[in-house]
Amino acid sequence: STLNVESIYENMRKLTVNLLEVEIFQIFFYDGDEQFHYLGVADGVPDDTIKTVLSQNRDELIANAMKSPAELGMRNAECGMKNLVPQFRIPNSEFPIPGIPMVVGDQVKGVMTIEKLLNRRQKFDVEDFELLKIFVKEAAIALANGYAYRQLEDVAMKDGLTGLYNHRYFQERLDKEVERSIHHASPLSLLMVDVNKFKIVNDAYGHRQGDETLKDLANILRSNVRSVDVPARYGGDEFVIILPETDAKRAAIVAERIKKAV
Repeated sequence: STLNVESIYENMRKLTVNLLEVEIFQIFFYDGDEQFHYLGVADGVPDDTIKTVLSQNRDELIANAMKSPAELGMRNAECGMKNLVPQFRIPNSEFPIPGIPMVVGDQVKGVMTIEKLLNRRQKFDVEDFELLKIFVKEAAIALANGYAYRQLEDVAMKDGLTGLYNHRYFQERLDKEVERSIHHASPLSLLMVDVNKFKIVNDAYGHRQGDETLKDLANILRSNVRSVDVPARYGGDEFVIILPETDAKRAAIVAERIKKAV
């Protein structure tokens, strides 16, 4: 087993593609207020086919599947095929396949949709669906644990006040970026940022206002750097930003942009 979310999705993809011969499937997983989307695709699927799947609106399907932890999946004819919700078929299938709820405990945490079978597959029967339910059940638990672990990791490397990376993570990441820069002979820059006369703010308006000032600065830093950059709180009113693939000239431009935003 693994707690790495990306590895969990990849394991699910391999099992679904290799054992059930599913060409394309989707997972919509919810962790608190966040929604995560994963598109599982067999090797060699054309981009046009993938685009066609992504263009399909699944909002109603997801909403129906998220309503209850009760199974909304395939039922046999004796149970009444007309009761399946929502009604749609996948190519080469003798059964309609609605969204399959991903249940953890008594909570529906997500939905898996089977979008397309491999062309060589003639049908998707009840036995296949029972096997798929086992996959989905195990995947739901694994993803819930994986996202919980990711949150713990996130807390461990973030500053509690500003939400930026903390000093420990900065040091670890800087070592890696320096090593990468040397290995690839690529530029790397580091910005140091501090708040002028911050002590005066604390003395005049109190530490609560001082904290708000630091939060505001952190937001400015976040909004003025790239996703690959690493803004961190160094300590007190000092901040640092690691700028991979950035030479001194470009780093100066970033620094000037931040100064103007402040």
